Amino acid sequence: MSTKDEPFRVLLVEDNPAFQVLMTRALDTTGFPCDLRIAGSAEEALEVLAGANPDVIIADYGLPGMDGLRLLRELRKLRPRTSVIMLTGMGSEELAVEAMKLGAYDYVTKSDRPTVRIPQLLQRLKQQGDASKAAEKYTHQLENRVELTEEKYRRLIDQAHEAVFVLDPQGHVLEVNGRGEELVGRSEAGIVGRPFQELVASDEREMLSYRLQTLEMTHTLHGTEARVLRPDGAEVPVELSATVIRATGRSMVMCILRDMSDIQKSKRIQKLLEQRQETLLRTLPLLYYSAGPLPPFPFLWVSENVERLTGFPKHRFDTDPDFWLSRVHPEDRERVRGEFLRLHDVGSGTIEYRWRFADSSDHWILDHAVLVPDERDRPREILGTWLDVTERKRSEEALRRTQERLQQVQRMEAIGRLAGGVAHDFNNLLLIIMGNARKLLRGLADQDGLRSRAEEVLKASDRAESLTRQLLAFSRKQVLAPQVLDLNHVVSEVSGMLRRLIGEDVHLVVSHAGDLAHVRADRGQLEQVLMNLAVNARDAMPHGGELRLETANVVFDANDPKAVGTLAPGPYVLLTVSDTGEGMSPEVRSRLFEPFFTTKELGKGTGLGLSTVYGILRQSGGDVTVESDVGRGTTFRVYLPRANGIGLAAPVALPEEPARGCETVLLVEDETKAAALLQECLEDCGYRVLNADSGEAALRLCQEHAGPIHLLLTDVVMPRMSGPVLADRVLLLRPGIRVVYMSGYTEDTRIRHGVQAAQVDLLQKPFPPETLARMVRSVLDRAPSK
Repeated sequence: MSTKDEPFRVLLVEDNPAFQVLMTRALDTTGFPCDLRIAGSAEEALEVLAGANPDVIIADYGLPGMDGLRLLRELRKLRPRTSVIMLTGMGSEELAVEAMKLGAYDYVTKSDRPTVRIPQLLQRLKQQGDASKAAEKYTHQLENRVELTEEKYRRLIDQAHEAVFVLDPQGHVLEVNGRGEELVGRSEAGIVGRPFQELVASDEREMLSYRLQTLEMTHTLHGTEARVLRPDGAEVPVELSATVIRATGRSMVMCILRDMSDIQKSKRIQKLLEQRQETLLRTLPLLYYSAGPLPPFPFLWVSENVERLTGFPKHRFDTDPDFWLSRVHPEDRERVRGEFLRLHDVGSGTIEYRWRFADSSDHWILDHAVLVPDERDRPREILGTWLDVTERKRSEEALRRTQERLQQVQRMEAIGRLAGGVAHDFNNLLLIIMGNARKLLRGLADQDGLRSRAEEVLKASDRAESLTRQLLAFSRKQVLAPQVLDLNHVVSEVSGMLRRLIGEDVHLVVSHAGDLAHVRADRGQLEQVLMNLAVNARDAMPHGGELRLETANVVFDANDPKAVGTLAPGPYVLLTVSDTGEGMSPEVRSRLFEPFFTTKELGKGTGLGLSTVYGILRQSGGDVTVESDVGRGTTFRVYLPRANGIGLAAPVALPEEPARGCETVLLVEDETKAAALLQECLEDCGYRVLNADSGEAALRLCQEHAGPIHLLLTDVVMPRMSGPVLADRVLLLRPGIRVVYMSGYTEDTRIRHGVQAAQVDLLQKPFPPETLARMVRSVLDRAPSK
């Protein structure tokens, strides 16, 4: 046995390299220095024992070429006084009993926390050194004398600090000291002459008898645990050491018993603490581990909750050095390897990576790791904790997508305001261009060479008007005629046209939800959305494919991760338009709804199709999302709010031919050239026109003009005073006057100025002169409202 200052000598007989590393780290937890030698086979172990005398041998049962019991017999022959701890992967009670009969000190299964159990056994063996040394001291003193006098013999026994029992070769008690009487609770008269095994618990007597009998071969017995049975039935845990001696002319057995009550109590407390710790570890979402400091960073120990958290049993980590690193996501593996090696410089760190669980799902792990050095400041192990942060990462990703969507919406809003402003100003110019072009045509004969040029100007202005309408649709600055619609019905009616549009090599599949709710939208604009999406799908499938239209009801709540970021929680109708085409890259997707952005060749598209879709849906209270990858097709999801109620009343039909009139019209237009053109058109139809370039000027005319004023024709949005405000004031001065509004701005803007399309007579710029004449005549001829 090593002395207090000498290292505790351990021989490990184990052929598994991973378990060798595991046990090397485990010995550092004993609290005292250990001198470890490793033998990879039974033959190598026997060679080592030929020149070494370890304090303890830890031997695996499942060694190649020689089973553990045979090895144990050989070890007992070579080193009968050395304690042997047997290891096995699968434990059995029969194997344990057989090993103990052959003199094994204890028996440990690899599944029963060997990294904890073996250090505890080594600590116990170290603590038993005192008792063993005492027995050796007494034995040495006795064996140095061939014969001892009875007086000297008794003095040695009585002076012992531990309980001493002297037995005859048959195991009967010959002598007992005072400490022995106290321990068993009996007087010397009640002890001497009795078989020694009767002093211990009944379930331990057979094993104790067997061990005492083997003393003829081993000569000594160290650190055997037993329970002394007191007369009152109480059991006292003891540690028993025995040796064969010669004294007073005869051969005897000296047994030394050490009271382990306090130690057992400490062990119970320690076990309780360990159980509480294990319970805590099993219930917490944290996983604790110890790993080697060098690649592949094998797990030396992992907490019991590992199977609950990852789905893998604990032994997968304990026995396979490459297991942990091999399941790190391939894209993260080199980075993680570098971060763990960096611990050698920084000492600690936090690493996030993906790790594949037993169900083949990749989970995000937040790993807090600390490098622990040994007594020479060399890297010894890495201690760390795992926390599964997959849900947090998903929330962060959802938030990121929402923020990207919001930024895109804000960018589109800015572009939309610019487009709307440009379109509004352009509408005033188109009003002038179209009006003057029509006047030129009326004044030119059919054979005049200038007529064809005027016609080209009018055609160009018509195309410019269409382009302006698309800009207004994108910026949500067009006049809508919303009504309650059955989306299934709209899709069915349009699908026939779509089949002709997409061609025979594209298969159209339409799927209707049976209980689809109604929506409130402009039917023409909704048809335009379908047409634009179908055209884009067709262009993405030059060699044919499948275009699928599907309708469904959806409901978003405030916490729904699938909800579209720009839509308020609530019920919606979903139209899904998907194709099997070429798909899009992330760069293209990010700019998809921007006006004039196109991937088509020059002259093949304006880049306004999808921006128009975006504007129409946003103006209708809905939204659109897109999912696409290169080579995997594209899916657009169109969301529209559900509607309750009936459709809007049909607009009043205007007469085909405008009638002339002679009434007085107050014209209010801040664009001088547009006002001049409008005045000329009205005067050509026989009306008297009072022209004002502002609301203030119009009010002065109302006050100063002596005759009647029959109709107010005013722009909606003007500096300082809007059209609706002007109309309210004019009605106070001229009760009964009729009002017609003109606008090139959005419906939202008009509403802010107090005008709604359902309540007023409105002309959307630009408009031809005949449309103006028909509107004015219709309003003047209408019966007064009651």
